[in-house]
Amino acid sequence: MRREELNTIASKPHRLHPLWILFSIGELIKELIIPIVIYLINLGSESLLMTIGKIGVILFVVFRMTSILFEWWNFHYFFYNNELRVQNGRFMKKKRFIPLDRIQGVQINSNFLHRFFGLTSITIDTAATEGDSSVKLVLIKRSEALRIQEYVAQKPPVPNQPAEKETLVEADNLQPSDCKEIKYRVSGKEIIHASLTSFSFAAVIPILVGLLFKINEILSLEKYFDNALKFVQSAWTWMIVFGIALFFVSVVFGMVLTYLRFGRYIVQTDAERIYIQKGVLNQSEWMIEKRRVQAVKFKKSFIRRLFGIVEVELVCAGAFGDEAVESNLLFPFISEKKALQLLPDIVPAFKVSENMNKLPQSALWVKCLRPSYFWIVVTAVLVYIWPDKWYFSILLLAIIMCLRILNFYNSRFSVDDRFIQMSSGSFSSEMFVTTKQKIEQLSVTESWLQRKAGLATLDIATRGTPIHHAEIADIPKEAAVRYYLWYGNRAKAN
Repeated sequence: MRREELNTIASKPHRLHPLWILFSIGELIKELIIPIVIYLINLGSESLLMTIGKIGVILFVVFRMTSILFEWWNFHYFFYNNELRVQNGRFMKKKRFIPLDRIQGVQINSNFLHRFFGLTSITIDTAATEGDSSVKLVLIKRSEALRIQEYVAQKPPVPNQPAEKETLVEADNLQPSDCKEIKYRVSGKEIIHASLTSFSFAAVIPILVGLLFKINEILSLEKYFDNALKFVQSAWTWMIVFGIALFFVSVVFGMVLTYLRFGRYIVQTDAERIYIQKGVLNQSEWMIEKRRVQAVKFKKSFIRRLFGIVEVELVCAGAFGDEAVESNLLFPFISEKKALQLLPDIVPAFKVSENMNKLPQSALWVKCLRPSYFWIVVTAVLVYIWPDKWYFSILLLAIIMCLRILNFYNSRFSVDDRFIQMSSGSFSSEMFVTTKQKIEQLSVTESWLQRKAGLATLDIATRGTPIHHAEIADIPKEAAVRYYLWYGNRAKAN
């Protein structure tokens, strides 16, 4: 749609869909379930307490109904002079004026019930850091939400904004800004792998146990449970069959949950933005400006590391919608090799080096000799309260040492003219990649033990909500000082 047409449509004041009133009344009824149950239990009672309670509930319902009607009537939004203008309030009106250049992303969420009526909700995220940093338009037409997303995507460039050097390096490889290109679509094989490696299939066990307890409270099935248990115990064959059947049901259940959550996961890009959508019943879509991306994180759990599967997350400036974590996800689960191939096409300003430096051998001794205050406190409690359980202290110390040894072997670091890259972790590991221009603060610290071994800790802070910190401990002090000087000279590089 052309910019002129979008301006004409967006400049007209809009209200939320009238069904918002109905859904709000539904939420009110949910709040009144407990008072209604109490009233039904004491039906016919003429006590003073019940009379006061009924009057209070009636006044509350009248107040809430009036508030809902006024809130819907007073709420409207429109775009004017490169600003998003929002008016809301129940009995007192409040107006907000948000410049378009402060808008950092648009997130669309549609649950199954809303989609049935052709409605959706949209969250517009701004650069503000206070509690109302986002504007939520709950229950508007999907066509209107898409128009808002398109209008924000076509906002004029920010005047007098200096271009960042790293974003221009790959400019020749970028497609036109009005052309979206699908870069990634989740496959059924990836959903199966993600389900098995995340152990989501285990969620069916507590659900089944809770369901059986609920049924037992109503129908009293203890006698049937006892008979079934005795029958299964008397025949090992049936026990094995039951176990296999339960495992199969759990695996299928986990796959279905993973598919409903991440099915139809698609990543699209144009020259300036990343567009992500996911979900089958409840669908979410969000948009991230590439220039807002401050760093990239690769996360690997212990099990997924064995299968070469990673989770890729973007560290972005500003908040992102109602699902703060998932809205920064680039790939929830993907093979590491594939992620490294796709990342330069999606976020050209970042690249990952496969050649990283290991920690020196002295770092292993420092990690093992470093005092564990948690172990000291637990040991003191054991000695004072349960002296006969002293062996738990030795077991805990062995676990702590194993984790530190794993952290030593998983820690890596590297830096070149523009990028810095760090990896650390024990059972799970995390790799952090950013550019010199995106770093807000770089600090080098050393403890007494590190000073004796010629080591130091490097901490990097990048913009985010909240500020994101990444650190790697026990790297050579010479390397830490070199990185500090590398960061300090970035002004000259510009």
